[in-house]
Amino acid sequence: MQLTAGELTEILSGQLRLGEMPPLAGDLELIQRICVPHYTVEPGDVVFLGRGLQPTSESERLQAHEAFAHGALGIVSSFPIEPWAGRFSIQVPHAGAALWELAAWNRQQLCGKTIVIIGNALPAQMVHQAIKGLGLSAELYECHHPVETTVPLALAKTDPQKTVVLSWNCHECESNMQLISLCRCDSVLLHTPNQESEKKLTHDDILTLAQQTNVVISLPQSTTHVFDSTLRANVTTAGPSNHFDVYPSAVNEQPNGIRMLVGSQPFHLRNQQLTSVDDAVAAIAILRSLGFDLQQISSSWDKASQ
Repeated sequence: MQLTAGELTEILSGQLRLGEMPPLAGDLELIQRICVPHYTVEPGDVVFLGRGLQPTSESERLQAHEAFAHGALGIVSSFPIEPWAGRFSIQVPHAGAALWELAAWNRQQLCGKTIVIIGNALPAQMVHQAIKGLGLSAELYECHHPVETTVPLALAKTDPQKTVVLSWNCHECESNMQLISLCRCDSVLLHTPNQESEKKLTHDDILTLAQQTNVVISLPQSTTHVFDSTLRANVTTAGPSNHFDVYPSAVNEQPNGIRMLVGSQPFHLRNQQLTSVDDAVAAIAILRSLGFDLQQISSSWDKASQ
């Protein structure tokens, strides 16, 4: 993403301030990278300040000076901050919300898909490998704590031509469907097979997602049956038995991997792809929701492992 200071200001509906000695290109100065204060700030970065729901002018002022001292080109803040020479600042109503606004804007530019995978990181890695094996450009982002920052930051940085896979595997942050809905994702995989996640998954959570979003639920059988799939379209369940839409059968471990049926179709997980059958079935389900068939998925994993 190559934005200028002026373009970023317009996207955020903010107020641009240039240093007393402005950047060489003024409001046409190119932004190299977007980051937040707890990341390592590098020269040319634009730093979104004001972590937390109620940032203060003093906290943002200290963050701004620290960012400028590390070479930041500009900062986005909730309060007016005078930029250093050769730098700029953009004032917005709330810097945290502004990061989501930038993510939403960049998401609209994306030609690729946006996929969010909640829970175990292995299906995310397998989905990423499959997409690359199909010859498509893709980025995999591990969204760590706090996801309120790392998720929009990943979306804001994504090359619009690439498919982005967000692995939401943070034990400190709940799977907030309202935040996930802001990603405007094409597919969401809920793959957290434990009792805590079972309690948190509700009809309202899933209904928060946009109707065009494909939802794949790979959870304990009791949880999957709690959700009434007639309440919305595009819901697929994945699990260990034929009670689910996507399930394995005739699982046969062999020296060169695992052979099984997915539904009624044969599938071979080779040794270099080896993971748990549950993870593989979850990854297959999310890839099928994106329109890929089993043959494409199998061949893509073969190519990715070569």
